[in-house]
Amino acid sequence: MTERQGCGFLDAGLSVDVSPVDGVHWEAEAHRDFAAVMARAVQGMRDDPA
Repeated sequence: MTERQGCGFLDAGLSVDVSPVDGVHWEAEAHRDFAAVMARAVQGMRDDPA
């Protein structure tokens, strides 16, 4: 679906894990880790626009 719409997609579940406290939310470190993943993805889109 995202390809057909010309949108990017990043599966957060492949990069970070939910908190063991509630099994839903992320801990602070996971937010930082995902921010780095997103930054690399956006930079890659800028470097190689499709």
